[in-house]
Amino acid sequence: MWIWLVLSIIFSLVSLVLPVIRFFKTNKYLHLYSFISVGLALACQIFYVNSLVRTENFVVLLETSTLLAKISSALFIVALVFNLTGLMKQKK
Repeated sequence: MWIWLVLSIIFSLVSLVLPVIRFFKTNKYLHLYSFISVGLALACQIFYVNSLVRTENFVVLLETSTLLAKISSALFIVALVFNLTGLMKQKK
């Protein structure tokens, strides 16, 4: 169950670090890898919620669902802004 959270954190950090690397190193595929890692992070969070439902651990599910939704939204928005900024820099 906790493996999904750990994987989600790892993929989230990767998705935020790749656009920063792209500022210093020119690679046209880093933004694609960043979006893939965002998708994998969100998928891991979905699997985590699914594991809570399967084990009928509704107390933890109720406590973490709002936080997971906010963090997922923030991750997507920040990764989108980072990647768009990198794409704009590459077109200049």
